[in-house]
Amino acid sequence: MPVITEACGTIVAMTQGKNTIKRLSALAAGLALASLGLAACQTTTYTCNNNECTVNLSGSGASTEVGTNETEVTLVRADGTTASFTIDGAAGECTEGETLEVGGISVTCTEVGDDSLSVDLR
Repeated sequence: MPVITEACGTIVAMTQGKNTIKRLSALAAGLALASLGLAACQTTTYTCNNNECTVNLSGSGASTEVGTNETEVTLVRADGTTASFTIDGAAGECTEGETLEVGGISVTCTEVGDDSLSVDLR
């Protein structure tokens, strides 16, 4: 019996047997149809220590709530040079290394990638 895992639209199979390709093709087609209209893969991580949080967002629309105040941080877009994001609905835009204030929070953009952003919040 094959073991199938789908992560962000990528199907990974670990199996043995000669009918595996047909089964995976049928499963992949079904999953592709089922996932039409879904957003691209999004991942978020964050850590908080001493009133400072580091947030990593990947994928346009990626969003997470951080800290005791559950501050919502959302990536709007990032192109490797400039990132657009919101903090509790207030819009911000930055380049790597830039510090700015958004919604009353000090934000340092530590890394701007293609469709990813890392920020420090104070």
